[in-house]
Amino acid sequence: MNSVDGAVEIVLALFGPSARLHHVGLAVREIAAAGIVDLDVTHDPVQRVRVAFVSVGGARIEMIEPAGADSPVAASVQKGNRLLHLCYEVDDIHEAMSAARRNAFKVVHEPTSAAAFDGRPIAWVYHPLWGLFELLQRAL
Repeated sequence: MNSVDGAVEIVLALFGPSARLHHVGLAVREIAAAGIVDLDVTHDPVQRVRVAFVSVGGARIEMIEPAGADSPVAASVQKGNRLLHLCYEVDDIHEAMSAARRNAFKVVHEPTSAAAFDGRPIAWVYHPLWGLFELLQRAL
């Protein structure tokens, strides 16, 4: 337990002790609409998205644009849902997935190479209370 601003905070290790917040994923209709010059946009044909990263107040934000109608984020954009996921970077993605399963998460997608992270593996897990999380293998 920790105390934050006078409130008691319980520390959970949903994905194991090495998990650290890496970024927040936001679904956007079009990355270019942000009007940010020199933004590095990466196309990920496996995930069927285009992504770009910015930092806002010290928090890393991943803007995620559907790369077509069959993109997994297209429905979120159509519904107006912006907050898509939280991503945690972990030492061992398989250990993190095991921890997630022990905490009642369901694996949505097994580890796969991610273009936005120089081919490092990512996996997706979901919990009905906590929502969708991306797990990212920490670089060696």
